[in-house]
Amino acid sequence: MKEVRFWGLLLGLFVCLGAVIPLVSKADVLDTAPAGLNLEGLFESGKFDRNSATMQTVLKNGHSQHVIELTNDDNQVGAMWSTPVNRFNMRVDNQVSMWVNFGDKAVSEGLAVVLQNDPRKMSAISRYGKKSIIGENLGVYGTDTYTRRTAPATIAKTAIQKSWALELDTKVNDGGFWGLYPRGELFR
Repeated sequence: MKEVRFWGLLLGLFVCLGAVIPLVSKADVLDTAPAGLNLEGLFESGKFDRNSATMQTVLKNGHSQHVIELTNDDNQVGAMWSTPVNRFNMRVDNQVSMWVNFGDKAVSEGLAVVLQNDPRKMSAISRYGKKSIIGENLGVYGTDTYTRRTAPATIAKTAIQKSWALELDTKVNDGGFWGLYPRGELFR
């Protein structure tokens, strides 16, 4: 009985938070975004099946600038990679900044800023066989596909290779949808 009350309280808390924290529409986000850059030729969409990433041109104060939208719905993965002209040189000091908005649907798993030197270059994304992996690994990390793969070297092969990532994770992944399916080995 205590467990049922706990879930009721937790659900009530989410409902209250949803009512208190207004989600901003995409149009409002684009209107209030800070001045940006023209990214044409500097970034392009990753070359893998079902990449949902797009680069949108926005006119602001008479200047053309770009906004990158990685995903816009559930069960998607999106990647934008810098072009060879815009490679990140690790031998010199660098400064990178961006403005991030996780959307108006509250469905995002998060975002990872990735520096990679994967042999797949523009096709780099975490994979299980030929399929790109969505969800908790943010398209970056290896996956154990719910206990079917347990050898660390095997799991590592599914990740983006030769990479470093800064993760902004917006969702706790602690055992599936309300614990209704088993955890993968990553969570044990």
